[in-house]
Amino acid sequence: MKLIQNNRFFKQVINIKKMNKLNLTLLMASLFFLLGNNIFAQHFQKVFSGNPYMPMNIFVDSASLDGLYLQAGDEIAVFDVDTATGAQLCVGVVVLTSEFLPSGYLAIVASADDPTTEGIQDGLIDNNAIIYRFWDTSVGEEVTLMEKTYNPGGDSVFVSLGTATVGLTAFSKLIWTGAVDTDWHNPANWNTNNTLIPDYGTHVEIPASVTTFPVVSNGNAECRTLLAKPGISVTVSGTNTLKIFQ
Repeated sequence: MKLIQNNRFFKQVINIKKMNKLNLTLLMASLFFLLGNNIFAQHFQKVFSGNPYMPMNIFVDSASLDGLYLQAGDEIAVFDVDTATGAQLCVGVVVLTSEFLPSGYLAIVASADDPTTEGIQDGLIDNNAIIYRFWDTSVGEEVTLMEKTYNPGGDSVFVSLGTATVGLTAFSKLIWTGAVDTDWHNPANWNTNNTLIPDYGTHVEIPASVTTFPVVSNGNAECRTLLAKPGISVTVSGTNTLKIFQ
């Protein structure tokens, strides 16, 4: 009798383990379904709803962030400026479903401002500059600083029913080198040594090894964060300002 009770106990334990494995299998299947169908809420939200009005097609043929390829869950969005408020409006976005390699391309469909929606701007305005932003899902941050290389023969500004092909090279962080002088606004003083200086979405680092410290003297400056090692100084002269957003 005792042996039978023990057998029943062991059978119950085995059944519970089987149920746990079944529940885990169902949970994993649901997770893969959500990932595969991109049901998770995206970060950038378009200003328009429904079908785009007189859409512009923007093809991204390359995109990198800090020298690395974008990954599944990252986003690329295009923005225009609201003529009434000055706020930036998302007029198109694409969400990556896999790693974006140079052999492919991504298509962003941007909507023009619909004249039938009176009193609001819900799309792009012709001839305005195209503003790009990345969403880095790994750290949950927007990236705003990037170089844009447009293919010849296409558009390089917003054009209703237009087409642009562009390569995007983005940086979430810049490191001060002071290679040329003390001017914060001189791109040659930053590690990328290109046309870029920090903007409001850029992490800035000033390492202890530098001997030339930055001076903000040719206009206002901004960055997301500023990491300065001990002994480092940043000088803001005159009426200029340095705004740190975090």
